Amino acid sequence: MALKPHPRTVDGMGHYGTATFAEKFEGYEWQIYGSKVSGELLPSELPQVRGRGHNTWGVARFGITQKGKVKLKINDTNLLDLFAGKTEIILPEKGPAIIELNGNDDPQHFTLAVNSASRQTGVLLEIVTE
Repeated sequence: MALKPHPRTVDGMGHYGTATFAEKFEGYEWQIYGSKVSGELLPSELPQVRGRGHNTWGVARFGITQKGKVKLKINDTNLLDLFAGKTEIILPEKGPAIIELNGNDDPQHFTLAVNSASRQTGVLLEIVTE
């Protein structure tokens, strides 16, 4: 699901940063968003949500319904924030990463925020199976 623009996000970004996107705020509107065939999310194709200044963000939510720990591979963490519920997952500043997450029943538990004003390269998330 992708977040549609909402006037609340400008002030929220000033107070809470990208954590404002991870809130379960009832006024936010979400739309179905499909990735490319490769699974890649293109920041320029996500709805543009205004932040502070000239920043715009592409925000998507997803779930991992597999129970227990799951490894998620991210192709590049540059200009990207990830939350599990309201808790920010600390990512490397840039470059690829493999992180461990806990799956659960919430299909919108994880929030991904990409600075789409500055990042043009796609985001690819893959479950790592061993």
